[in-house]
Amino acid sequence: MSAAERIGIPNTSAAHLANASMLSSSPDWARQDAPNNITDNTNDSSHLSHYTSSPALSGSGSANEHLGLNEDDSPNYFHALRTMDDHIRAQALDHIVSSLMMPENINLLRTHLPTVIRLAFEAPFEDIRERFCKVLSDVAADDRLAPTVVPVPPCRSPASAFQTADEQNAIDATSSTISPVTLQLFQETFVRTGRVTHIARLTGWHPEYYERSFASLQRVMREPGPLRFHERNYIVILAASRHQCQYMVSIQEQLFLMNGGDPAWLKGTAFVPRKMANLCQLTALLAHQPWLLDKDHIETLLKGQDAWSIGELVHAIVLIATALAQTGFVYGMGVLPELDLQGGISGSLCACKDKDAENEARTSDTNKVTELLKKLGRQSHDEDGDDTEDAHDPGGGGGGGEGEAHNDKDTDFVNAGSEGSLSSSTTPAPTTPSTPTLSSRHSMSRSTSSSSLSELQTANLASLHASSADLSRYTGGIDLTHTDFDVKSRSYEIFRVQQYGWKEHGYELVRMFYPDLADLLDEEFDFIYTMTDYTFHTTQDVDTLPFRRAIWYYVQRVKGMCHDDYDYQEVNLFLNRSIKLYVKKVTCFPEQTVYDDYLNLGYELRPDEKCHIALLATESLKQALLLYGLHTVMLYRNNRYS
Repeated sequence: MSAAERIGIPNTSAAHLANASMLSSSPDWARQDAPNNITDNTNDSSHLSHYTSSPALSGSGSANEHLGLNEDDSPNYFHALRTMDDHIRAQALDHIVSSLMMPENINLLRTHLPTVIRLAFEAPFEDIRERFCKVLSDVAADDRLAPTVVPVPPCRSPASAFQTADEQNAIDATSSTISPVTLQLFQETFVRTGRVTHIARLTGWHPEYYERSFASLQRVMREPGPLRFHERNYIVILAASRHQCQYMVSIQEQLFLMNGGDPAWLKGTAFVPRKMANLCQLTALLAHQPWLLDKDHIETLLKGQDAWSIGELVHAIVLIATALAQTGFVYGMGVLPELDLQGGISGSLCACKDKDAENEARTSDTNKVTELLKKLGRQSHDEDGDDTEDAHDPGGGGGGGEGEAHNDKDTDFVNAGSEGSLSSSTTPAPTTPSTPTLSSRHSMSRSTSSSSLSELQTANLASLHASSADLSRYTGGIDLTHTDFDVKSRSYEIFRVQQYGWKEHGYELVRMFYPDLADLLDEEFDFIYTMTDYTFHTTQDVDTLPFRRAIWYYVQRVKGMCHDDYDYQEVNLFLNRSIKLYVKKVTCFPEQTVYDDYLNLGYELRPDEKCHIALLATESLKQALLLYGLHTVMLYRNNRYS
């Protein structure tokens, strides 16, 4: 299967690629390809004919005939750029640029300026960047948009506030050092969705995983299913709001309106139908204390005049789990908003320097864990051990730990959930919040440089901090927050994965309503769990399975889940205090993540390795939340039919 096919681009002509969607200005996170007037969803694909049969860009006739642009139709204005065909794209650029630069179209240019800026600095096609950079230069030179100040190229648009510009070259479509495979994925994503979000760019550190995660995301958000498209957008808004993630909310609000949603819903849950408002309790529990969820909560949703169907509820649970995982990644990787969006990270950008003592301890701990991994690898080889079954079963019963057998597994399970570590000599560095100079996203200086553009993106934190409290309108008045799972509690029990696991149970329930989505999720979980380049920092030929496994099971341990055949002593052998704190923040209260958490993980790690840690943590979280939600649905169904 080609990369294009994996992420949902069929092997059709450039015409069909260019017209897979008419909503060009929308981000790739959960975009719906239907025209604005298509808001319903059926179990067949008949409604797709409204846009897949479009004759535009078919390869014959004049550019104007093909483009069919309505200058006042903002969502569709740039859609003709979404083609792999260089000639057709050149025609589209000529038409769009000439239209924008007409003196009588000054208001049109002002309307589309944010998108022009994004395309000039971030489009994965060089010809698009060059043409729109020229537009920005021409506009800045003649003060056409005064008093709005326009950035002058060349500029860079970093995707993360936590990684340096040099570190991000490998995932920057404008960089000469980006790999051809990653660039092709970004181009195919642009053709499919109209943009490459910064979430996607950072995930681009791992192209094969990117293909799989994008495929499952497309399936749950953009293709036929029990829920209408605008309902999907709103459910993601509900989930992202639990952690005050303005970046995710801003994107989904835009898509909600594009998919025909009622603008009144965006005033808050007091303005939505009771059926949707009833979902707030489930969302809050999954976000903060999923172990409190029981079949009574499910029964409330599935009975009464405003009842959900079981298929709709399963779809909603997948959406909530996916959105909460994405929210953790946004905060954990310091995702900055694209240049035409509002809101990014809410953690403070602390520009602290590493202390020599911390560097020394980090080097020492890195050497220790590397030697331990190599030692375990040699032992496994000498004993003809085989981790294949476990390595390919992150959703099964357990991990098959490498260490010696221990009698007191309950004690190991309790200790694994602590923030201490048996191997760590470091402690989390203190953070000193700082507030950058803040301004509106369009207050750009003509002398904007690469670094000042980054500062401009960081300045979007102003609007985030100012408006994040307002996201409480999406919480349904439920003030639930995270509290640590108490293994001694009499109010709830440890979730035993042997009794309800992903592969044996959760997968099957999703498959009842979403057969292909169940397969995509399963492949996504398996791949991120087994993904490795057999390198730890700079040391090669290292089997990092025990380290990856420790992160996966630590996340689920924090969420109250126990895998009976996993040796939980591995958690404290491989994870120091700093990395446990980072992982816990990302998966439990991500809005509290700050730069120091990412910077000081206690080990010397490459940027792609840190991204891998964030992905492992959030995918494990996603699976845990799916299990909690799907398990309670199963309990309700069993009770109903017993």
